[in-house]
Amino acid sequence: MKLLKTLIKTASEFYNVDAEANNRNRATVYARNAIYAVARDCYGLKYKCIGKALKRDHSTVIYGYNQHQILMQYDKVYREQFNSFYQLTYNLPTNKVKLAILYKLKKLNHDQLSELLICINGIDKKK
Repeated sequence: MKLLKTLIKTASEFYNVDAEANNRNRATVYARNAIYAVARDCYGLKYKCIGKALKRDHSTVIYGYNQHQILMQYDKVYREQFNSFYQLTYNLPTNKVKLAILYKLKKLNHDQLSELLICINGIDKKK
């Protein structure tokens, strides 16, 4: 999914880490937590969709999201870093109108559009 890949790339550059790395360094964990929070709160993506993009289980995403909420309350440095990161990611294209425009301009094929809409709406084709 292009939105999440863009978000991951932005977080990796902002936090100066590889957000997709399979380690538990503080900076890497903070970057992933920020991705979880922005993807969930700003773009309404499902935990499963976020986890799939980062090669994590949905329960790991839930845990990281909850840790983000705690850190936002009690850790001033984390809060300031996250707020700066949030400003960078605020205007990423996500709404359905923009997706429809990209589809019409042939920048997205039908499968890509379907995948994005599934992640945004939480619709599971398997059901």
